[in-house]
Amino acid sequence: MDKLAYGKTVADATLTASSTKASYEVRHIYDLSQGNKWSTADGDITAETILIDHGAAKNIQLVFIDGTNIVSRDTLFTIQAGTTAAATNYGPVALPKDTKSWLEINQTYRYFLVTITKASGTNIEIGRVELFQNIYTFDKNYQIDRSSGTIEVFEDKAGRRGQISRKFLYQTERRIWNFLNVTKTQIDLMKKTIGVETEVALYDDEEEEYYYGIMDLTLPTVNRCEKRDFQLSFTESQ
Repeated sequence: MDKLAYGKTVADATLTASSTKASYEVRHIYDLSQGNKWSTADGDITAETILIDHGAAKNIQLVFIDGTNIVSRDTLFTIQAGTTAAATNYGPVALPKDTKSWLEINQTYRYFLVTITKASGTNIEIGRVELFQNIYTFDKNYQIDRSSGTIEVFEDKAGRRGQISRKFLYQTERRIWNFLNVTKTQIDLMKKTIGVETEVALYDDEEEEYYYGIMDLTLPTVNRCEKRDFQLSFTESQ
């Protein structure tokens, strides 16, 4: 079933990286652009870590990591958690060795620790790390009219004589989903709780994949059955 993860925590936590390359600070893992990356210092590719300290225990439902240079042949990529900075109470649990990784975990601890060891290369790079406190699962029977796919983003420039030049910037995932006969309780959750979030992670059950980005919800309309209809629009952040 499709899901929404919300309640991100990393921007409000204290982050400590095992090493950092100049101009590639660890704060880049939570800004909106994956083009801004955290990187280890040149030559540091063994047992490199990012420690996330929430200051108090938080229940984390989803770990989402994207924009990395981690590949399948790398030797270690894990998440663990605990009551101290050693994070020894839970894990380490393996994360998928790929550019994007996600894992549903349902663990309540103050500290969460990401550890990476690459098999080769000069450094480790990550464009985004996010932890989400909540996951909402849609009732599949409610959803109709799925518009799902990718869109291409270009930059247009007008020359002095009006000629247009176009530059390709990036490709991003786009979802427009319509929901019918949703209860008022679900609408209240979507509009008053999830709808006020700035960024969410959307799970597409057809793709079997989480995407991180911006979600918008239309105003719900009431139908003859006293249920609500609404539209969800999601654009992946790149």
